[in-house]
Amino acid sequence: MGSELASSEHLVGFAQIAIALAGFSSLIGLLGARSGRSHPRLDAARLQIMLDASLFVAFFSLLPLVPIKFGMESGLGWRVSAIAFLISDGCVSYLESRRWRVVSTFFERSDRILLFIVALLSGGADVFLLPVAVG
Repeated sequence: MGSELASSEHLVGFAQIAIALAGFSSLIGLLGARSGRSHPRLDAARLQIMLDASLFVAFFSLLPLVPIKFGMESGLGWRVSAIAFLISDGCVSYLESRRWRVVSTFFERSDRILLFIVALLSGGADVFLLPVAVG
């Protein structure tokens, strides 16, 4: 029981950090408009990806706690959460790639590097979650 409590505290901490990043990125997006340096649609896409990622992390940080709270076995709760994450991550990745294609003509070199790093980290997370999902 003690390790489950420690794990739940970590998950809530991750959710709090993600929400703080969402708020901070929104504030930066509103106050720090890049006047003339980049296209407004690209700025909007950058802000949207940060908000989406932050809220995605917050939601999936708390999701494993729901089945456990309703009495589901801890291992099964983690498995269900991992499967839900993998399915959602695939859908979100597809939708974000379509969004980025629309503004790709305005890309700067840093945007291409950022997308590569995000894809690498996202794929890494998926690889680590596969054993949990399979059980």
